[in-house]
Amino acid sequence: MSRVAKNPVPIPSGVQIKVDNKSISVSGSKGKSEFTFPKSVSATHEGDVITISYDESSPESTALAGTTRSLINNMIIGESVGFQKT
Repeated sequence: MSRVAKNPVPIPSGVQIKVDNKSISVSGSKGKSEFTFPKSVSATHEGDVITISYDESSPESTALAGTTRSLINNMIIGESVGFQKT
């Protein structure tokens, strides 16, 4: 069970999301990013959140789902806020 992948990814205002069959495109004020999902992972865009679905019986799929969720979240942050060093 991936605890990271079970958390939905919030979408802030000003960010446009396009989810295709096996890819996602994120565009905002800072630019545009694209990502292709692994075979065992998929995402759905509903309202202002993105949820990740995967095969929970496969350890590889669980790990890839957590990584995919983190990458999508980082893409959204990068396109809306940008890089910040603190």
